[in-house]
Amino acid sequence: MRKKIAPHLAYLSAALLILLLVLSAYLNKACPPNKEKSFYLVPYAFLNMLPGNLKNLAADIFLIRGILSSTDEKARSLPYVLGNLRLAAQLNPRLTYAYIIGGIVAPKGKEELIEGTQFLKEGFARQPRDWHLAFWIGFNYLQCGDHLKAAEYYRIASKIPQAPNYLKSLAARSYYEAGSPDIALVYLEGICNSNNDPKLLRNLGIKIEWLRNIVFLEEKAVLFRNKYGYWPDDLEELTRTDFIDKIPADPFGKGYYIEKGNDARYGRVKSRF
Repeated sequence: MRKKIAPHLAYLSAALLILLLVLSAYLNKACPPNKEKSFYLVPYAFLNMLPGNLKNLAADIFLIRGILSSTDEKARSLPYVLGNLRLAAQLNPRLTYAYIIGGIVAPKGKEELIEGTQFLKEGFARQPRDWHLAFWIGFNYLQCGDHLKAAEYYRIASKIPQAPNYLKSLAARSYYEAGSPDIALVYLEGICNSNNDPKLLRNLGIKIEWLRNIVFLEEKAVLFRNKYGYWPDDLEELTRTDFIDKIPADPFGKGYYIEKGNDARYGRVKSRF
């Protein structure tokens, strides 16, 4: 009895899928000029009733629709693009790159980039073992100028199995760019204390020396400001006033310098690296 019913259910499911897609296309075509609010998407609850093979087919269709609609400049609507890509990833969890397309490729401008970042976070909540998603969330924060958030997600990505080692250094670099070399230093030292890979330890050792020098020079620059009420004009002034004997060598060979804020009240030691 099952063998006779199964084909009928498959045909019925296929017909339902076609009907839903045709209806969706019709409603989108017939919608008024304000398309941003009128695009129609098939509810996931209906699509979830499809059998496995048709569900995967539907996922591919929505993935393609999401990609194509993201390139349609005249009628493009980011919520519609993300809606299609979301359906694709829900119907076929293996399509995690749908979240990357929606979070990285589709957004235009900073406002949409924020929405794309939320979309990536949604994907990462569904697939927390995919380091790519955490990496691209960090990348988006970097694009928005939030180095601290970027560092946080690079750090998360670096701890996921199969993640490349360069993410560890990338997190430290972002902490440095965020004005927190001390956090970057603690982070890298923690990695060294829990790792025995000679190549990784050698590479991290150079970055740790680089960061230790920056933290050391910043501490001395703060002492200088506390004493004189202003930041030193350059690092050589720290040697002339006996705060340090000499400026430590930069292991990357580029040298260090002091950077002042626009209001001349905040200075940071940076590398020319």
